[in-house]
Amino acid sequence: PAMARLGTARVAPLYAANTLGAVLGVLATAFWLIPSWGLTRSAGLCVGLNLVCAVGAGLALQARPTPTGRPSPDRRLLWPLAASGLLGIAHEVLAVRGLSQVMEDTVYTFALLLAVYLAGSALGAAAHARWLSLRHTPRLLQGLAVAVLLGMAALWGAEALRDAVQPTTFAGALATEAMLAACVFALPTFLMGALFCQLCAEADATGQPLSRALGVNTLGAMAAAPLFGVALASVLGPKLALLGVAAGYLLITPGWRRPAWWLPAGATVAMAALAPPLAFVDVPEGGRVLSYRDGPLAAVSVVEDAGG
Repeated sequence: PAMARLGTARVAPLYAANTLGAVLGVLATAFWLIPSWGLTRSAGLCVGLNLVCAVGAGLALQARPTPTGRPSPDRRLLWPLAASGLLGIAHEVLAVRGLSQVMEDTVYTFALLLAVYLAGSALGAAAHARWLSLRHTPRLLQGLAVAVLLGMAALWGAEALRDAVQPTTFAGALATEAMLAACVFALPTFLMGALFCQLCAEADATGQPLSRALGVNTLGAMAAAPLFGVALASVLGPKLALLGVAAGYLLITPGWRRPAWWLPAGATVAMAALAPPLAFVDVPEGGRVLSYRDGPLAAVSVVEDAGG
């Protein structure tokens, strides 16, 4: 928010640059800094870099007065920002939970998942600054519902794709995990980045400052982990919880009577009724699953082998 207030650039380029920096931070910290420097020195480097940013900002920027004559803020645009924050992080939490059952679950795994998620958001924000077609809120919301469903389809195929690749080296395993993460996250996060920028632009046009828009969006995101990751994933299972994310995007879409709304809505209902659960259990030949349960900490299965 301070950068947007000091400069004349729109939100989208600032958000894209900031999120791209986060991608580099995730990868550099997990793959280079902590293994080479350790935690203490890595944290010290982050402190130093923040001081460099502060000095650079002081030299390069001059505070400018807040624009006057803005319209009275319209609070009705804040609830879509909160809802989109909730649904965006809910998708991340639930998809990571599903992918963790087919990946190696090392610190590199989760660094790659976060990096892909952030990279998609950065690209979406950068594209929003250039492409007029991404400045249409109902289209973005409907696209996000479809993207979540496509990401779920990728989750169902993740185990088969991993087994087909069968990496034999550390680099191959990382490449496979990055590929799986991209299949699940690339399209949804691209649209999430564009949607956030579009909602911020609409809020700004009605007098809402970026600080309030970002604050409300982050408050919604904060609620996603306990609501979806702990409560709904345990009660409904990851499949229905993820379908709830897709349904949520459709519910906050204005103009739901249009034909373009009913196609993803029908696909969501069909997947809820017909698609198998998002469960990955290794069953030996001749064996069977006796019990499977999704809990707040893990998915637990009891398997009987051919010998009983």
